[in-house]
Amino acid sequence: MSNKINNSKVFSLFFGVWIFFRTVGNIDLFTSLHLNLVGTLSKFCLILLGIYIIIFSRKTVSVWGIILIYLPVLIATFITSKSIDFFFTIFIVLVSSHLDIDTIYKGFLRGILIGIIFVLLLFVLGILPDIIQVRLGSVRHSFGFSLPLIPPALFFSTVCAFLYLYRKSYTWKSLVIIFIIQIPIYLYCDGRGPFILTCGVLLGAMIIRYFHKDSIDSILFILGIVSLLLVLLFSIYLARYYNDSNTKWYTLNQILTGRPQWWNLYWNMYTPKLFGQELIRIGGAAVLENSSVNMMILDNGYLSILLEYGIIALSLFLFLIIFGLINLWKKRDTMGLLILIVWIFYGLVSNQIYFIDRNVGLILIANFISFRTSWQGEYIYG
Repeated sequence: MSNKINNSKVFSLFFGVWIFFRTVGNIDLFTSLHLNLVGTLSKFCLILLGIYIIIFSRKTVSVWGIILIYLPVLIATFITSKSIDFFFTIFIVLVSSHLDIDTIYKGFLRGILIGIIFVLLLFVLGILPDIIQVRLGSVRHSFGFSLPLIPPALFFSTVCAFLYLYRKSYTWKSLVIIFIIQIPIYLYCDGRGPFILTCGVLLGAMIIRYFHKDSIDSILFILGIVSLLLVLLFSIYLARYYNDSNTKWYTLNQILTGRPQWWNLYWNMYTPKLFGQELIRIGGAAVLENSSVNMMILDNGYLSILLEYGIIALSLFLFLIIFGLINLWKKRDTMGLLILIVWIFYGLVSNQIYFIDRNVGLILIANFISFRTSWQGEYIYG
């Protein structure tokens, strides 16, 4: 047990450092001082430490089976897609199955909070610029971050991590404070998706704390499975059949700020393959740097995994989510179920569902991989 705690603390330290650099982003100050190398080094240390933990930790035959199935697939997707993001996320989840989850959450929360405060401080001092965009008549501010959509997304991730880490001690006052803080973030950054989901997770947390019933775990579990299935089918169907001439779809496209149109464009450009392929992506930051470049974005986590990392990778990802939900339901981890559900919905409009520096809820899946029977039946509702 002491070895597990020590491993968790060391891993959490490097994880927090990496989260800090991922939160701050590639700012000119860090680039000029070569401080980004520290973030790269922390990621390298995480990989080395993770390999050590996987090799020398005690494992059951079932856990070995999962590792031996996933690692070859992850390596294959990395080779074909030329992207390490999905590989790294699932690798961290596999490693976390041998560590203390709360300790990892502490590292995440420290890293993201210090990163947010650091960027805002540099912005107030005038070192980082406020990037302004206009979308559908709304003026959006970045407050020092590379894009206006980043602050609300970071805030949503922070709220989810906070609620799970303090699931047994948060109060209605803390929920109200969080809601008040997010109002100016929404008004100035116009991040509708994170705002709606933050409201949803706050409402769910209030119900869990003050109106909890035994049946709520089963209700959330069913909601999670059904939501995952519907969101996945909706994404694929709309990507394949979307047409501007359909008035209802065109209206839906406007509501989702043009995302279905991009889904359809990528679906027509790329055919789903077993192990994925390299995708062309041109985000908002690249367009700001070069106005002659046209944006190409695929803001849908499920379609991104399917097209970039392949059919097998998406199947294994869905397998993890489903059995993660089952395990959280069995041990009555109500807050874990709630957080995983809101991220399932977020995957409809964001790729961040498979980025471990944003969706720390994926670490909850590690409980399923490790088969921690001692946690089965534990009543964790807040």
